[in-house]
Amino acid sequence: MTICRPNQPQDNCYMLAEKTSRNEALISRMRWLFIESSSKMTLYAAKLVESQLTGPQMFFSKEFSRMLPEVKTTLIMDYEGSDNPVTGTLIKTFRGISRITKGWKKFREEHNLKHGVVYIFNFFRPLDRLDKRWGLSVHRA
Repeated sequence: MTICRPNQPQDNCYMLAEKTSRNEALISRMRWLFIESSSKMTLYAAKLVESQLTGPQMFFSKEFSRMLPEVKTTLIMDYEGSDNPVTGTLIKTFRGISRITKGWKKFREEHNLKHGVVYIFNFFRPLDRLDKRWGLSVHRA
């Protein structure tokens, strides 16, 4: 498991959001997610801020956004493997920042996401090349 390099997109790497501390428990949890997964993935760990929990969008750092799709993409989101996925939309702004728009409010409310808690966002590409949707599984760190 390596730290993602934004200018060299790669699979099976992670990136920490600004003001999210790297600690052994977080790294251990991310390592476990890599081991348990059968698909290529990119992890983003973030301590959620108030605007991500009260506003209609979840945004990611510009550096991490370079690793996400350039075009509007449908996301199938689940929380820690729940059986109740929420469909959302991932877009990239003209400034190059990716955001989850449609579906984010419903997702955060259904799973009672909390301010100040670190969550791991596990993005993975579809297994079927004809399927343009991406998967997102969110885990508490």
